[in-house]
Amino acid sequence: MSEYHVYLFGQPVSVRRTLPKKVETSVPFAAGRLHYVMETPRTVLYGMNSSTHDIHSDEAKKLFDTPRIQLPNGLRVGEFCEKARAEFPDLPKQKAYHAYAQALFGIGYSQLIETQKASLIARFDAAFQQIDDNVIEISDPFPFLRGHLSCPVEVIDEFKRLANQGHHNSQFMAGLLLTTMAGDFSESGIAFLLMAYENRFPRAMDALAEYLLYKEDFLGAVQCHLLSIDSLDDCSHTMDTIKKMTMSRYIEQPEFMPLLPFIFKRCLDEDFTALAKKHYPKLYPSKEEIQQAMINRLLGRGGR
Repeated sequence: MSEYHVYLFGQPVSVRRTLPKKVETSVPFAAGRLHYVMETPRTVLYGMNSSTHDIHSDEAKKLFDTPRIQLPNGLRVGEFCEKARAEFPDLPKQKAYHAYAQALFGIGYSQLIETQKASLIARFDAAFQQIDDNVIEISDPFPFLRGHLSCPVEVIDEFKRLANQGHHNSQFMAGLLLTTMAGDFSESGIAFLLMAYENRFPRAMDALAEYLLYKEDFLGAVQCHLLSIDSLDDCSHTMDTIKKMTMSRYIEQPEFMPLLPFIFKRCLDEDFTALAKKHYPKLYPSKEEIQQAMINRLLGRGGR
């Protein structure tokens, strides 16, 4: 995975470019055939209602960083595995894990992990049900941004706990809620969105782009948008929002210039410029295209 340097509030943050996971999922209208769908958390905030793309779907909820899961005795799975290998050095790894699980918990390693995952997923389900997606912000100073979510602060805390146990969708939800009205637009959500993105959920970077727009960090918003659209085509609408929120802003030095063209032509490094040229080639016309445009304008004036 390529590494990019994103500027968040003027500070560089290294981000590994990622592509969405693809999982085999049975789609009802596909006559029983298995289709690959992008496994990306989606909520009604994004206008997505298909169960195959729902963050709350069974497939989406099963994704974990297993070593971070906490066991009943307080050990993380990663720590448990290290201790198991030390306790049973003569056994193959999986047999050592099984023997150690039997010794500590009276069940096999696989059953132990599945039981813990099921418990975390049940907690995710309970927290997810408490999110209100019908909140309307009447006096929203940023009408171009999408709707807000609302939930009790205890729900956000639960998503944070689940996220820190390696549950991918909880990482997304913790970041999303913290960076919207529900979490009082807290910068603490950025870390969770970056975590979710690096776990191959591009929509987390799209959510971060919107948050940065709210905070008027336009360079960071453009960079995050370029990473999200490079992984997920249906994030393209965010550029429309960026254009609307920057259309009346200008840079006066070194020359008078609209803000958005200035960002694209003067502020992006080589890696981001390559993404911008890939997805928005019209912003980087060739010399021939520029000359032809000038000729067309002259001909147009001459015909009046």
